[in-house]
Parts: sequence; C-alpha cells; structure tokens
Amino acid sequence: MLVEFAGCSGAGKSALYGRVRATLQWQQARVVSPLEILLPHRLARAVGSTRVANLALETALRRWTSPALQEFGSCWALAEELVHRYSQSGRERWRLLRSVRRKLGVVLACRRLAPNQLVLCDEGTVQLTHVLFGRAPDWNPLELERFVAALPKPDCVVHVTVPLQVARTRIERRGKPPVPDRSESQRDRFLANAHAVFDHVYQDGDLRLRRQLIDNSVGDMATLASKASHLSEQLTKMFKH
Repeated sequence: MLVEFAGCSGAGKSALYGRVRATLQWQQARVVSPLEILLPHRLARAVGSTRVANLALETALRRWTSPALQEFGSCWALAEELVHRYSQSGRERWRLLRSVRRKLGVVLACRRLAPNQLVLCDEGTVQLTHVLFGRAPDWNPLELERFVAALPKPDCVVHVTVPLQVARTRIERRGKPPVPDRSESQRDRFLANAHAVFDHVYQDGDLRLRRQLIDNSVGDMATLASKASHLSEQLTKMFKH
C-alpha cells in the first residue's frame, strides 16, 4: 500500500510525514520508504541528509525509469509538455523532468517490489500537480483534469492543508521559498496557484476517495503529535483491510 504525503509549500507535510513514520515504527508496524525498498536495508538506514537520500534514490531508480516512462506514457507526455511550456530556464527544465521521472519510477518500483508492504512517500505523483501547474501564469482546469486522470495514483493521499496566509508566514519564517530562482511576485503567484490547483485536483472522484484530509493550521508539536497518532491508526486499519 503506497501512501503519499502531498500539500502546498508551507503546509507542514514533511513534518507530519516524519511524525507518522516515527509513530508507526514505535508501534512496531512494518513501514518502509521508497529508498528502503530500492536499497539494501542497512545501506538505506545509513543514508543521512536529504540531499544524500535524494542522490541515493536517483541512483537506485535508474533501472525503473525507462519502464516507468513506458508504463505511464500518457502522463509522461503531458508532463513533458507542461515542463517545456512553464519552465524559464534549461536548468529548471532539467530539474522538473528529473522530478517527474523519479516520481513515476517510485510508483512502478513500489507496485512491483512492495505490493504487500506499507510504504510512506513524502511527495509523489499527486505533488506533481503542485510542482507543474503552480508555475503556470494561467493554468487550465481542463488540462489539469487530463493530467490527474493520467497520473498513476497512490493507494492513499494524505493531503496536508493550511490557509494560504499561514503557508506564506511559515515559508517566510523558514527562509526557504519555493521556486527560489523566480521573482518574489512569481513565487507568490506560484503559492496561490498551487492552493487553487489542489482545491481542483480532488474533483477527480477516484483521487477524492483515496484522500485523507489533514488541516495543519495549528502547527505546534503537541497538535502535530496528536494528528500523527490518529493518522497512524487510520493508515494501519486501511493497510490491514
């Protein structure tokens, strides 16, 4: 069972992902990450920083990338079109296409290698709607619907949400804005677009049925721990059934 944590920048999805994973491990549930599926257990555990983890995942996914692009060809074709239309530099285009390939590869690898395991993924294919359409000056709802229909979907999406102003405040506080190579006005538009895109994404009936909606407006540690505990129980029940 593949569970993706998705949400706009500043929503706190990565913090919730980490808490849920820790909670499940404390409960001795058998939960793994995509990296732990693709690498030998000891090597996956030894990976430290996020940057190193991303490089390790990139290397481990090489055998899955080409099959994934064939398996999910319609999604890849639409993603390529969007990237070429909305990226503003060759470097940005390369990064976005790499991200799409990696996320498609993760889905295929998890389906083939871990069909009977509980796999938690921080940002997967659903997050691509945020990454790609957030960059659009004026995104098209019909085009978004086509893209969502073509996406290989996780079994469950934990959609972490906060009001737009809360997201802006958190991003300003942490000092790591999304799309850092863009102007301030473009970054603000990206965030506003991404919120609107996620509101529209779940009009897809299949995806809506897979969603666990988490309001993370109150971001203190006690509230986060409570939400993580409740969500861990929900995911365990879903996995067992």
